[in-house]
Amino acid sequence: VAGGDFSEANAREDAPGVFDLKDRALVDSELGLPETAAVDEAASLVHMMNANTFTAAAYHATGDTAELAQQLRDNIMHRQWMCGFPDKLVVLTYGEYVVALFGADDLVDDFVNTMTATYTGVQTACDEPIQ
Repeated sequence: VAGGDFSEANAREDAPGVFDLKDRALVDSELGLPETAAVDEAASLVHMMNANTFTAAAYHATGDTAELAQQLRDNIMHRQWMCGFPDKLVVLTYGEYVVALFGADDLVDDFVNTMTATYTGVQTACDEPIQ
């Protein structure tokens, strides 16, 4: 896996990294965050061979987390997929944070299981197959 936005300052190998929000079209393209979403920080973790195999992004919401979760769900579900087709989408909320992830069932499930076991209070806003 690789994390971050692939800039020299933010790119990480085998770990999540900061994803700069300056280029909102890039964040939308790479992570599925709508350009108008109310967030001020983001981090990502992506499968290095194929982003559709596994992509996860965490966002600090500056507005309503339920609204952000719905925006992420809608934006990711309405994508045209190339180079593989992710199995499912999960959107989680935790305090002021929203985490969206999509990809192969087993990878998504492992991430969700680890997050819910590690952090008390994680809530599932969306857990759906991508069609």
